[in-house]
Amino acid sequence: MTNPMAPQDAILDMSRHYPTHPENPTASMEVTYALPAEEAVVGKARRLVEEILGEWGMASIIDDVTVVVSELVTNALRHASGPITLTLQRHDGGLIRGVVTDYGGDTKPHLKEPGPDEEGGRGLYVVRAYVDRWGVTMTASGGALVWFEKAAM
Repeated sequence: MTNPMAPQDAILDMSRHYPTHPENPTASMEVTYALPAEEAVVGKARRLVEEILGEWGMASIIDDVTVVVSELVTNALRHASGPITLTLQRHDGGLIRGVVTDYGGDTKPHLKEPGPDEEGGRGLYVVRAYVDRWGVTMTASGGALVWFEKAAM
């Protein structure tokens, strides 16, 4: 049994791009994490968000972004297979753009009306409530890329 708190179990790969990522010239800072498809990774993703936004001086939106990333990583675990990629970008003017990409899912994430007795189905409503903008793009490999934007308060 692996230690769920061991860093090598939490993050398969991490890259930091400062000050500007060549594929996204408006991002002044960017981090990307490749996360394993394990339940314990949801808590680890929350801690990564707290750490990075704290480093970037974005304390006013840490709680909101943490909730959103938690929902999106949970959805990726529940509805897809394989690793998950989390990218956070800080743009000029205090805007955070986050992207959670999963691999192997065959259904496009969408808002749905859950029944009153259903335990799930509300995650994207939570995402919509906490961010300024969000959207979904299906990848060529059959996964989903769910992005969001949140401006600092």
